[in-house]
Amino acid sequence: MKNRFYLGIILGFVFCAQTGFAGEGLRVHSPGSLNGVWATFRNGPQNTGVSPIQVKSFGPGRQSRTIKNFKIGGLIWGTPIVDLRGNTYVGSSNKLFYSFDSEGRERWHYEISNKADSLIDSAGALLTEGNQVIVPGGDGSLHSLDQSTGSLIWKFQAHHASEGTHQSGETVNSFEGNVQIGPNQLIYAGSDNGHMYAVDSKGVERWSFGTGFMIWSSPAFSAEGDWMAFGSLDRHLYLLDPETGSPLVKPFDAKGEIKSSPATDDDGNVYFGTSNGEMISLRVQKDIKNHKYSIKKNWSYSVGEEIYSSPSIYNGKVLFGSIDGSIYSLGKNGKLLWKFPTYSRITSSPLITEDGVVLVGAKNGKLYALDLETGKRIWSYQTTEDPLRSNLDSSVSLDSAKVIHVGSYSGIIYSVPYEYCLNNKFDVKCQFGGLSDPPQLGQKAGDSFATLQWVSSVSSDAISLGNGSPEPTITAGETIQLKLAAFEQGEFIDSAAIDATPSRIQVEVTPPAEVVAEVSSDGKYLNIRAKTFFEASTHYHLKVKGLYFRHTHSWFEDRFKVFGLKKLEGELDFQVLGVQPSVLSDVNRESEFTWALHSMYLAQPEALDTYIPAALDGQGFLATAFAFNPVRKKFLMLVLPGYPQRDGSVKLMPEPSKVFALNGDYDGNHMKGYGQFSLAAMGGEVPFDRFMFSMGLDSTGN
Repeated sequence: MKNRFYLGIILGFVFCAQTGFAGEGLRVHSPGSLNGVWATFRNGPQNTGVSPIQVKSFGPGRQSRTIKNFKIGGLIWGTPIVDLRGNTYVGSSNKLFYSFDSEGRERWHYEISNKADSLIDSAGALLTEGNQVIVPGGDGSLHSLDQSTGSLIWKFQAHHASEGTHQSGETVNSFEGNVQIGPNQLIYAGSDNGHMYAVDSKGVERWSFGTGFMIWSSPAFSAEGDWMAFGSLDRHLYLLDPETGSPLVKPFDAKGEIKSSPATDDDGNVYFGTSNGEMISLRVQKDIKNHKYSIKKNWSYSVGEEIYSSPSIYNGKVLFGSIDGSIYSLGKNGKLLWKFPTYSRITSSPLITEDGVVLVGAKNGKLYALDLETGKRIWSYQTTEDPLRSNLDSSVSLDSAKVIHVGSYSGIIYSVPYEYCLNNKFDVKCQFGGLSDPPQLGQKAGDSFATLQWVSSVSSDAISLGNGSPEPTITAGETIQLKLAAFEQGEFIDSAAIDATPSRIQVEVTPPAEVVAEVSSDGKYLNIRAKTFFEASTHYHLKVKGLYFRHTHSWFEDRFKVFGLKKLEGELDFQVLGVQPSVLSDVNRESEFTWALHSMYLAQPEALDTYIPAALDGQGFLATAFAFNPVRKKFLMLVLPGYPQRDGSVKLMPEPSKVFALNGDYDGNHMKGYGQFSLAAMGGEVPFDRFMFSMGLDSTGN
């Protein structure tokens, strides 16, 4: 879910310098004289995603700086914005918004409302007037903070949803994304309640405009500032008068949800992506005599999956990423110039430097630097090897020191000097060259095979089964999650899906253990768990055989796939952790234990990882286990939502939509609960028919 779309105005100046590429038909505005300021998500009212900074001069030997990692916790979706002094500003799902100086020292932090789902998954925006930074919050408020101190100046509360609908998750006021500063210095922000708000620099509402569903798209303005365009999840693009909020034309039906923020060029063209995988270009024309506007479709370009990423436009090119795992470059006519497959979903938006370097992150945890003209990789840097929290859904920013800033699901802000990999070519996290970045599983050119990769939450590496990798260690109740990797004649098949027919999946465990094997709904994962527990302090050998097929866009075709099935197989050794002295060893029916859980990560199919991690991740909980049965090794567990305090405690919150009860099993110090619940969050509801929660306790009960 969580690359969001935010823009703003640079401190004391207007974005008005021409890039010098007018002849290409995609002229854009750039904050030329203010090198190093990245004031909003897409850095300007036209949302072009272009930086005036040149980085290629920082090649090998020019500098030798190290990468700085700043741990702030939670999940980070918003783009770190940068002011003229090199200070960065960024928020997290832990409900805190931070400012750091150029050396990475915390200047201040600000805590938004203590509602259970009041996370920050959006970028802030720097506002000239009053030295303000505007923070959109999940609490339904825009928070204006003093840039120097972090103190609150004013709050604006969205008001088209009630507290009752917020609690039930039906309609919420959350600013789940998107704050923009228009060329008229008004603040524009779309809400999950379906309304776009225009607010002045004192927090006073100027107007609001309602659409049919949530607004995650940030508005882009024409070069003259006489119209603004934004998308809605109701599948329409809207064109409004920025001063009055009045619609200028009939909404354009995009045939798919618009989460991508549009970008505009100087010729009146608008570019945006849709959930049905189309990048669309529209021409806005104005009849000066009659003061009327019209919209004409220039072209559309279809890719394999949803386009969540917002486009960048520069030098006659339109750049964007897709959930299909590729970065695309289109010409001004909508024709493909090149694409760079990362084989990992991309929801972040690319940044283009003035000298033609494309910077973008992917869900595999890699930060990429590509050549704008050729699409060839200059370098990539692996920020983390944690397979569950590697996502770089945060779009990047770039400061005047040529340092790239990006946030991760690991709760870390990575500050990567552009030249780091060029000066450290022996760092295994750096890779170079190529027109794609397929997984490295030891395959040779022309190989055709399919195997599974281990992505357990305890293991720090994605281990390929059968390639001699170090054996991982798991807890006794843990689910083993294996990801499909298929190659045909040396080509990685990103559309491959595991055949979920139970009779076609064979799992052998030695020594014998009764296990359950289930395929995820997107077909990319095989989840294996013991019906009770694996034996502690035991070495196991796992062997898996199955079939896979090429996934299509037809559910009917995939459901009844009988032809074209191909074999997959893999083997792996793993170790189960030993038993420690446990507080549960002698519990009776009256025993009760309560734990504060500061974060729960929802392991889920890749598609859902774009939309609902905020429902649990970054959310605090209090889990109480009770009614222990020492004969049957059973118990009950009640999990209540809470608000993590800075002293380590968790304060209970009145969020009934996030309360769930589980049946539980325990063995020694290993516990797991299972059941079903329906999770309401962010204006929607997601039912989980099967849910499992596993944990291991040390001798003190932690």
